[in-house]
Amino acid sequence: MKFYEILRKTRIENNITIQKMADELGISNRGYRYYETGERTPSFSTLIKICDIFNVSADYMLGRTKK
Repeated sequence: MKFYEILRKTRIENNITIQKMADELGISNRGYRYYETGERTPSFSTLIKICDIFNVSADYMLGRTKK
């Protein structure tokens, strides 16, 4: 799976809305949606925040390991 697919799947599994993710990351709703569609990739620091929100490793979010 690609990052954006894992991101969307993990967000849904955790019952977190797109708006809540955007708020947690300090970005716009549209900006977050770009991550889930693969139009943009997050910076390293944003990736770390995403991992912290979901309590998973960066390797998991990048598709390198299973949960």
